[in-house]
Amino acid sequence: EVRSTMRAVIALLAFGAACASAVRHPALRSLTRRCSSGQLLRRVPVFRPGARMEAPPAAAYDWTAVDKVVMITCDVQGPRLKASREALKSFNLDGVLEVRQFEPDPEDKIRGCYMSHVTVLEEAEQTLGQGGKEDYIVLVVEDNIGVTGAASSPEMPDVIKDVLSYAKSDRPWDVIHLGYIMYVPGLSVLRVPDDGTQDGSVGGGLLRHVVQVRVTNAQSALGNTAYLISKRGVDAVLREHRKNGFRVPIPDLMAEIFPESRFAAYPMPFHRSPKIRSIVNPQFDDLRQIMFRPSWITFWEQILVTTGLSTSVVFPSLIAFVVVLFLVSSAQAATAAWQLATSPQDFDGNVALIVLETLVSAFSLAFILYGASLAPKPPPEQAKQEG
Repeated sequence: EVRSTMRAVIALLAFGAACASAVRHPALRSLTRRCSSGQLLRRVPVFRPGARMEAPPAAAYDWTAVDKVVMITCDVQGPRLKASREALKSFNLDGVLEVRQFEPDPEDKIRGCYMSHVTVLEEAEQTLGQGGKEDYIVLVVEDNIGVTGAASSPEMPDVIKDVLSYAKSDRPWDVIHLGYIMYVPGLSVLRVPDDGTQDGSVGGGLLRHVVQVRVTNAQSALGNTAYLISKRGVDAVLREHRKNGFRVPIPDLMAEIFPESRFAAYPMPFHRSPKIRSIVNPQFDDLRQIMFRPSWITFWEQILVTTGLSTSVVFPSLIAFVVVLFLVSSAQAATAAWQLATSPQDFDGNVALIVLETLVSAFSLAFILYGASLAPKPPPEQAKQEG
């Protein structure tokens, strides 16, 4: 998660530097105009981060396709649960929500998180599977849930409708994330072909509100803030647990056993709230407040879906861009300073703009170095392999 945080901060600040540069460079100004007019995103639903919109009424959401809705919490009477229930209330989920309280594992908090999810799935197996249901859908949420910048979009009820339509179809799936961490290396968010059995096509044979999520390795965990899981998915998780017990965090386990059968709502309605402190690793809470801003999450989601590129391509490219931008801006500032000192009458540039561009680039570069300093050393076995 630390590496994810580092990459998030780097990428977000790189974008800020790019915006500053766009003011000066005609080519970038043209690209910005095309993006803002939607020319580059015609086949992709665009949700304007930060736009003022009136959220759809809670009654607009129909969850009858879901057989069980469970929230995992360690804080029944505290602010965590209260804040999370408010987020779910806006989606008409509060009335059908079952709250399951678990005591934190004092020896291993990651194991405690793992066991809480496994216990919830075991209960679903007992109440739904053994109750004669041939298939069922369970929605599991954690008590750190929040809403994204797209949650207030008038189109959000259609997003949920299309996701549940996909879940009820005959197309194979194990997990559909309604909120996930996208700042992990090796993540690709891919459009899903439309086979004609679901509503909500974006055109060109692609589904509008359902995407596939893939990672290059199981350690690039997407989190489990909010996810739908099918009976097939429940069976697979419990089968692995009964065979091997706890060995990896629950997000890593799902990445491992569901490499191609995980999907997600697009855009995400939920995310890991930056306002709720972590039980597992609270030392990174301040950084999460930067990383998990709702509007930024929606913005990066659009980038990944629109480009189809892996985060391992997008983030390093932006890092390289901001480094080059810093060097170019510094050279321009040095040239301008020399001209002002030697022949100010010949200088026709905008000093304030050059200085601003250089400062933004330098600030971004400083955060790259700061993020690198936060990255943990690899485990001994991994370090030995890399060495």
